[in-house]
Amino acid sequence: MMLCRPIARSGPRRAFSLVELLMAIFILGIGIISIATLFPAGIAQQRKAMDDQVGPLVARNAVSLLRSRIPRDSFGHLEIDSLNPPPWDVTPGDFPWLRPALVVETSSSGPTLGAIDIFNSHGYYNLSGVQTVTEDTGDLWLAPALSRYDGIPYAGHQNNSAPPLVIIEQDERQYPKYDDSGRAPRYYWDCMFRRAGDKVFAAIFVYRVQPMQGGQPPWAVQADGGRLQIPWMLDLENGANDYQPWRVGQGSGFPEDRNEWILPNADAGDAYSPMSNDDCWQCPGQWLVDQNGQINRISIGRTRRDDPTTHVELEYPVSPLAEDSVHIPDESSMDFGYNPEHRVPRTGSLILPAGARNDGQFQYSAGMVVPAAGSVVGGPVVSRLWYMPSGVVNDNGDEWGFTPIYILVEEL
Repeated sequence: MMLCRPIARSGPRRAFSLVELLMAIFILGIGIISIATLFPAGIAQQRKAMDDQVGPLVARNAVSLLRSRIPRDSFGHLEIDSLNPPPWDVTPGDFPWLRPALVVETSSSGPTLGAIDIFNSHGYYNLSGVQTVTEDTGDLWLAPALSRYDGIPYAGHQNNSAPPLVIIEQDERQYPKYDDSGRAPRYYWDCMFRRAGDKVFAAIFVYRVQPMQGGQPPWAVQADGGRLQIPWMLDLENGANDYQPWRVGQGSGFPEDRNEWILPNADAGDAYSPMSNDDCWQCPGQWLVDQNGQINRISIGRTRRDDPTTHVELEYPVSPLAEDSVHIPDESSMDFGYNPEHRVPRTGSLILPAGARNDGQFQYSAGMVVPAAGSVVGGPVVSRLWYMPSGVVNDNGDEWGFTPIYILVEEL
């Protein structure tokens, strides 16, 4: 017969004290918080990587779409009167950057709101109920470049030939497109066009849209008070804003004289509001294209209203144009400014090469300086900018914020 022996006990077990429990929770909390802080940074880094990868893809797809939809040789030339040359610095026949017309009113049988009418040709074809907003015909820099329909010049527009009807709908300029799952597009693109010689270039602006309120309608490009907003255009020579044209070498570097490189009115302490469309070109990461077709980006920007600490620095300093794009004046004639074959830049947005005119007797416009020694001091090179604004608000109070993703300038 086996007897059951009592199990030996080592005495009462001691539990964790309240202090130990709190210390353990505190240490665990520090670890969880440390890990949690990585998630926003990881999400932001993942989004940036996605933007860097998808932005160029969307832009090139946009160029392919434009090439397939716009008939070959659709874009026209401008007839230039040599006695009354246009105010921009292009050769005869060329036109500066122009944005397509934007559909702001339509009918059930017309294009959707936010569609772009490349040549603003709906008037010729009498599309019922369609109204558009075009470039400002009161802008003396742009108005001479517009066709009789206040649109981008098309082949034969001088003799009232039929304009091409090319309309790109809003949903054709989004990626990915809306589907049955209700997934909203992440990226959108818009464009503008420029002729340079026998080439026509398109500038593609890729951006992300963020609805600022719940229950908003899907994004469609808006116009504000009859003014095109996307891309936003800033005239650096317009006295209505605080800015000035940019010179060669400005925007980057730290030479001894700070005034030689800092962009005008974009230094620490200068007035600035990130919500102002005229100011938001200074936002970090903003993409820019100038009237010469050169692309740049803000590498160091400003984020706070009236920021007293930071300045604006470009990814690449302002560079001069190639010498073969400049019209060298004929020194044997003092009226060369009116000779279309030897035009002097009239707004100062192009830079003359050294020695082009060195006798000091001719005063160049818009601040170009030719010292007695004969070397050309960098005059204004960038006079207009196009970029994505910070956001828009429509008449119903719906508000959208924009994040610029990429700009591509490519020949069509």
